[in-house]
This record gives sequence, structure tokens and C-alpha cells, in this order.
Amino acid sequence: MDRKIFWIMLSLLLIAQATAAGERRSMNIATFNLRMDTPADGDDAWPNRKELVKGLIRFHGFDIFGTQEGFIHQIRDILELSEYAYVGVGRDDGREGGEHSAIFYRKSRFDVLDKGDFWLSTTPGEPSFGWDARIRRVCSWAKFRDREGGGAFYFFSVHYDHEGVTARRESSLLMLERVGRIAGDAPFFCTGDFNATPESEPVRIIYENGAWLDSRQVSVEPPYGTMGTFHGFNVNDAAQDRIDYIFVSKGVKVNKYGVLNDIRYARFPSDHYPVMINAELPAAFSPVSYVNPLMGTESTYELSAGNTYPAVARPWGMNTWTPQTGKMGDGWTYVYTANRIRGFRQTHQPSPWINDYGQFSIMPTTGSPVFEEDGRASWFSHKAEVSKPHYYKVYLAEHDVSVEITPTERAAMFRFTFPQTDSAFVVVDAFDKGSYIKIVPGENRVMGYTTRNSGGVPGNFRNYFIVDFDRPFAYDAVYADGTLDSSLREKAAGHTGAIIGFRTSKGETMHARVASSFISFEQAELNMNELAGDSFDLLAAKGEDAWNDVLGRIEVSGGATDRYRTFYSCLYRAMLFPRKFFEYDADGRIVHYSPYNGKVSPGYMFTDTGFWDTFRSLFPFLNLMFPSINKQIQEGLLNAYRESGFFPEWASPGHRDCMIGNNSASVLVDAYMKGVRVDDVETLYKGLLNGTENVHSKILSTGRLGYSHYNRLGYVPYDAGIDESAARTLEYAYDDWCIYTLAKALGRPKEEIDRFAQRAGNYRNVFDRETMLMRGRNADGTFMSPFSPLKWGDAFTEGNSWHYTWSVFHDPQGLIEMMGGRDGFTTMLDSVFSVPPSFDASYYSGVIHEIREMTVMNMGNYAHGNQPAQHMIYLYNYAGRPWKAQQRLRMVMDRLYTPGPDGYCGDEDNGQTSAWYVFSALGFYPVCPGTDEYVMGSPLFEEATLKFENGNRFVIKAQGNNDENIYISSASLNGEVTTKTYLRHGDLHKGGELLLRMSDTPDTSRGVKAEDFPYSFSTHKF
Repeated sequence: MDRKIFWIMLSLLLIAQATAAGERRSMNIATFNLRMDTPADGDDAWPNRKELVKGLIRFHGFDIFGTQEGFIHQIRDILELSEYAYVGVGRDDGREGGEHSAIFYRKSRFDVLDKGDFWLSTTPGEPSFGWDARIRRVCSWAKFRDREGGGAFYFFSVHYDHEGVTARRESSLLMLERVGRIAGDAPFFCTGDFNATPESEPVRIIYENGAWLDSRQVSVEPPYGTMGTFHGFNVNDAAQDRIDYIFVSKGVKVNKYGVLNDIRYARFPSDHYPVMINAELPAAFSPVSYVNPLMGTESTYELSAGNTYPAVARPWGMNTWTPQTGKMGDGWTYVYTANRIRGFRQTHQPSPWINDYGQFSIMPTTGSPVFEEDGRASWFSHKAEVSKPHYYKVYLAEHDVSVEITPTERAAMFRFTFPQTDSAFVVVDAFDKGSYIKIVPGENRVMGYTTRNSGGVPGNFRNYFIVDFDRPFAYDAVYADGTLDSSLREKAAGHTGAIIGFRTSKGETMHARVASSFISFEQAELNMNELAGDSFDLLAAKGEDAWNDVLGRIEVSGGATDRYRTFYSCLYRAMLFPRKFFEYDADGRIVHYSPYNGKVSPGYMFTDTGFWDTFRSLFPFLNLMFPSINKQIQEGLLNAYRESGFFPEWASPGHRDCMIGNNSASVLVDAYMKGVRVDDVETLYKGLLNGTENVHSKILSTGRLGYSHYNRLGYVPYDAGIDESAARTLEYAYDDWCIYTLAKALGRPKEEIDRFAQRAGNYRNVFDRETMLMRGRNADGTFMSPFSPLKWGDAFTEGNSWHYTWSVFHDPQGLIEMMGGRDGFTTMLDSVFSVPPSFDASYYSGVIHEIREMTVMNMGNYAHGNQPAQHMIYLYNYAGRPWKAQQRLRMVMDRLYTPGPDGYCGDEDNGQTSAWYVFSALGFYPVCPGTDEYVMGSPLFEEATLKFENGNRFVIKAQGNNDENIYISSASLNGEVTTKTYLRHGDLHKGGELLLRMSDTPDTSRGVKAEDFPYSFSTHKF
């Protein structure tokens, strides 16, 4: 067969098999020589092997071949030669001077998955890859899986028949590695693909000339051009267990046989031929490319599909930017069904129900200087809209202007592309409710502050902003309370803003640099330094890298594309809140404006989260994957207590009167018990005790409303004039269990430990054995009457008794006993899904959106769209019915989550509903924060790798996983069979592997013994 035809056919085969295998990553074609040299004479030919390499470069290969059968003994022989093997990576077209590089790996890390072989032959006399020979070749291959990284890749071994030459062995590795692009389309390895051993610092990658890899300074002209190549020979002599640098060089020479001429790098045998593999290589794994920030934006006041907006931000960034389709002050700032944009708003809004604070907007226009938001608004189409976590772009049709935004944590850059006009304008709107604006023409600057808020701020609250443009103004005017005045350049009023004008040519771009501060204009100027001298594109690239870094901490594979999109979109939402509310002063010290006392103080501060929602899975997720961030959040909570006398329960930015419970106890205790520990534990514990015996004088949701009744009677009475009394009792009991757990860990006095242990059982006081449900109870001990399990609100919070009965996170076994045992408990739990979606909304003025979201989902009375029910399905594990949990969890994930604008089945709520999906898609969930356990469900993906901050990795493999095989038939943890239906936090962080075998038939004999069940207070408290 003609060689060119062969390679074309092979490429087409790879593409076809990639499609058949559900390949999800974009491909770019390049010729890339990947070769593996092996000492012909064993280890003696490589005397410095162990001295050269002690650290590992971890590989995350990607399989585009599918599976085949066969056998290859050559690869087994190769792996037996030495613990470390040498892999040459570079380009060799048969001429001297080809480039060459090297990496190392350990044979003990790999499992052989599949094997096979095929024949290659060339026409006699035809040059074959750079040398004259009459060659017949048989090529064998084996697919390997990396146990640590989880990826799959291939070895190719080629036997040669050559006239007059003894047959020699050459091994080439076609490694389907994550590759990145540097200034072109040729493949290149990314910084994020290289990690040293867990004990070491991150590997740094630089060029020999000192330039960093991420500076993108290499010029590449595919398919060859000048390509930097990596070298892994430089090992730190003082720390033999790691590679400190991966050097990149452009001039290491190899001869036509692929042998290094420069022996300073290493010693290698000289009897190997190079083999060129022309294949399609996958583009760099970029999880940010799967994120849809528009997920959940198709919402209304009456029916929420998430109640989200496209947040353009850095992870946990202080400021977020979003296009504004709603009117000023409207909590529904962006709605997918809208067709006009009024501006691009800096927002801090955690939800439409809480609304925004410190907001202002920027809007480009053409034609005439119009300030009013409806007059300046423009039609737009989603077809001309690009929405990513780090970048937003849209075309404003009425102004013929394209707008692009890319942010940092406290600043952002806009890029406007205008038409040819003498009337190009930018409106800077400081909003109403009290604002200030100032134009500084000599500095091409607009500055001001906004005080607009919806509560939770002191009297001196201001958001100071600076907007710097990259060209002089041809026009400027100030707007104040309905009047536009070109003679003014400064004004404080109820509603102020500025309009500046320019003359532009067609396609001309203009930039605006924006920064803000809650402290001062001077601090806003410091925050502007986050933009440095970077171009728009470089800032966007840095933003993409920042998101890829955090999103890439979890890598999933083996699933439909929409599942990847849903997963990473939810993961993105889980890393927006709580947002940073601290800044860096001129000396680099961490400072914050306190939304609790109005002072500027040292230390961390985070805000915009409601613990009633997020204690359940969002904060456990942070403890698992981002403990360093949560350590900062925890320190910020201590500052909130010091500055206000209470831990917040709903902060935006200060205390807000919303929801119930004292769930700061859960957030603080879960972190401590999982090793995320504040420096001042004494103050932490003091604050927890304070919250059990007090309520905020103005914000009744902070502290414990009804604490005196609860502490005396063991419940909040229904007839005490306190709404949602049964729900409060249930949450206070769980919060007391959290404090009990911490008191034990801290070795507090026995009386104190016993007091909170007793209160942890207070959930029993609102359980009605007649109905087997939780029910409001009067001060005299009688239960409320009449009683309807379907009545929303009243004794419960945004739910009914069917939902809140299961809010005994810390003691499901106690609830099982009260319901008469496992069978009775299971029957009651089944009933939630089998009863019709009936409801009683008489407590409210109308049907609230949470009720409507339950009724339209066709899952009985199960209300996944609101938080009280979200842990419910996992409770089947406590009754020895794990297969029921597996079936229902799959149903919820598949039916109630999509990556589209209608992606959620209710309010997303600051990352909580998203974190539920992330945990559940991985196959486990923190039913009881404060324990070290995660209750198992049914993973969505064939494989998931969790990359922890400590350098360890935990891999979850679900063999045979698909839409039918949703049941776990067996499980092994690090090679040991387990029937337990939970995982421990410490075991995950140690790294390892959970191997699940999935089936389409429930295994009703697995996980049915008491010792297999997760923690319950009734059985574990002593």
C-alpha cells in the first residue's frame, strides 16, 4: 500500500473510532514524533537511570482508539527491563538535526488493558522515513492505563526485516496526552499536565532563555516549524524525590537514528530506529470549554430554572460582571428570554430574592448621548453572544457595537469595537439611591461611587469605582437625577452617571479598564494593578487558565457530552460563592471593609452565601476540594463574629433577615472536623455557644429565634408566635449535634458535652407517631391541629412535613426506630415519590415558585428544587436499601439537570444545588456535614479523578457504567472488597482508587448489614 494512502486511512480510522467512542475533546491535526528507546542490553546500558529520575511526571492520556483484542509480548519484555523507562518526544523526519526531548515514567504505574498488532510494508527500494531500506514491519500495540493519572495511552512496537541487518526492536509510544497550543495549532504540553510527587512543590516549566511556558512566546508553524521540547533530566540533587524544573530547549540534536549526540543529558543505546506516527492528537483538556454560564437563566418570578445570571468572574472573585437585561433594581438582572441589553453591570447579587448591592454599569452606544436605560438599550441575539466564565462577548445591534469583557478578582477590562462614527459614546451609570460621579478628562478617567443596596450594609457603605479609557474624550457630560449637563464634570445626587464620547473608524477597538473597592478610591487604584500592563487577550487567557486550574481539579470521562457540560457548569457555579470581600493594601496586607460595623480592618472577609442552603453540600465540597480557600472563609467568619457579635447565617454583604436555622455551626464544625482549622479555635467555640443563647436584635434570622423556648422545652412551640417552628426545632437539633461533636473534639467539660448531646435528640420532640411525620407542637405538649402533611410553610420552611420529616441529618437510625424499623422507614420514604404532587399553599398569599417547581417535575411530592429534600434519597442507605438510592439518584440527575438555560429544577442558590450535582455525579454525598463520611450513590461517569490540594489523587472507576447499568454490584477500595455504603474523608484525601462494578440489576444483598451503614448518632455517640 502506498505510504501516503496508508497514513490517510489510519487518520480516518482514528477519527471514526474517536467518534464511535464518544470522543468529547476537540482535535487538531499535527505530525508529532513520539518514540520510546529501551536499552538493548538491560539496565547496564543505562547506569545513571535511578540517579537521573526520582520524581514522576504524571500523565493523563486520552483514549481515542476504542478496544481491540490481541497480544504483545514485546511490551511486557520492555517493561521488565527496568523500573523506569525513557520516552523520547520530538520530531524526526530522517534528517540530522531533528529535535528531541524526554520524559520518564514508572512501569509499576500501568495496567495493560488491550493488545493487538498490524502489518506495515513498503515498496522495495523506496526510502522509508528517511533511510534507504527494503523493510517489512509488523507493528504491535498495547493499551495501558495509568493507575495514578487514570488516563489511557498506547505503546507501538515495530519489528524490522532489513537486508543484511539483524532485526532490531524499536518501541514508539503514541501517547494521547493532554496537549496545549502555543501561538499556533501544533500540539504542545501544558503547564497543568506536569505535577511532581505529593511532597514536592508544583513543577515549574521554563524555556532555556528564562521565559515561562505560559508566556506563549513560541512561534509554531505546523506541521513542523520551531517547536520547543521538554527535558526531564534536571533533578534537584538536594531533593531526589522530585523534578524541580522541566527545561525546554530548541537545539538538542539527534542523528538520523534518533540518538542524542549530546551525552551531557543522558546515556542511551545507539541501536534504535525512529518510527514516525502521524495521528490526530487531542487538543488540551479545557474543562472551561464545557461550562455554560447561561445554565439556569431561563427563569421567572413564578418558575425558577435556576434564577442564575451569566457570571463573568474569577473563581470566588470579589466582583462579577454580567449583561443586564432587567431594569435597574430588578433582581432578575439577566433573563434568557429577554431580547434587549441595558448595560453591563458589576454585580454582587447572590440571588434575585436577596438582590444586589454596590452595582454600577457600563454601556456603549452610538448616535446621540442617551443616558436613560431604556433609551440606551439595544436588541441582541444569543446567536451573537459568547458566554464563558472568564469572557463575555455580545453584539449590540442597534449601536453596531461589539462588547467584550474579561475580569480579574477586583478589576476588569472592556473591549469595544465601534463602527465609523463621530458619535460613539460610553455611558457609566452609578445607579440610583445615592451616587457620585466625576469625569477627569486629562486622565481619560471616570470615577465615582454607588451606594445602591438591598440591605445588610452600614450607613457609610460605598462601592468606589474607577474607569480608565485608552484614548482622550471628544465629548463628556454628567447626568444627575434626570438631567444631562455637559458643563458639569462632577456631581453627587440620587442618581448620577457620565457619558463620554469618541470619534471612531470602522472596526476600531477601544478599551476601558475598570477597578473598584469597598474601601476608598485609593484602594480602587491599587486594585487596578490586577490588570497590570496586560492586553485584553492575555487577561482573558489568564482568566481561562484560572478557571481551568480549579475546574481541572476534578476530571471525569466516559459519558455523554451533555453530562460533561452539566457537570462542569455546576462545578463553575460551586466556585462563585461565597465571594471574596477583602482587598490588599499598599503594603500587600489583607484588609476588608466590614459590612458589619463599617470599619476597615485587617484580615479575610467573604460574603454572599446563605448557610440554610449551602451548609448541606457547598461547604463540604470546599472542605474536600479547596480546603485552603475554605480556611480563608473560616477566618472571615471569625472576623464577622468579632465585628458583629454573631456568625452570619445569611450574609449579603452583612447580616440579612432570610431563612432559618443556626447552620453556621455546621459550616464551622464540618471544616474543623475535616482539618480546615482556624487559628483562634477558642473564639470559634465561644461564637458557637453565643449563637445558641441569643438572637440578633434586628436580624431575626441571625442567632436562634425562639432559643429560650427551645432550650427550656426542647422544641420551638407552634403557638409561641414564631413561624416555621418545627423546621427551626429540627435544624437547631442538628446544629446542637455539630456543637456536641466539636465539644468532644476540643475536650470540653462533660456537662457541656452532655448538654448538647441531649439537645441533639430534640428532633424527637416534634415527631408525631400517629402520622409518622414531623408536626408542629404547642407549648402544652399537644400537636398542632388541624394538620395537613401537604401544607407548605406554617410549621415548616418552604416545604411541607413530607419534606422536613427527613431533616435528621445526624441520626437517621433514630428516625428509623421511631418509624418502626427499616421496612416502615422505607415505605414512608417511598411514599414521598408515590403520592401525587398535591399541596396546600394557604400559608402563603399564593403559590410560591418552589411549589410550582415540585408540581411540574412529575416525581410525586419530592421537591428537589428546594434544599430540605436534597439529601433525602441518600437515606435509603441507612435502611439497608442502597439500590433504591442508586435508582432515584440517577433519575434526578438525568431528568432535573441539563446544561441549558432551563438547567435547574429550582433556585440554584449560591452553589448548593450545583454542588449536589457535582457530588452525586461523582457517586457520593455529605448527608451529615460534621461527620467524616460521604454516603454513596450511583456515579454518572465511567471514571472520575479528584486531584487534591495535598497532591494526592483519588480515582473512581465505574466499570460497565451506562444508562442501564446504574446499580453497584460490587466495590473495592484500594483493592480491598467493601460492602460499606459510605466513604471516609480521610481515605479520599490519602489518594487511591474506588473500583465499582455496575449492573442493570439491583444487588439486594449488598450494603444490607448494620456495619455497612453510615453514621447515626443513636448508634455511634458512645
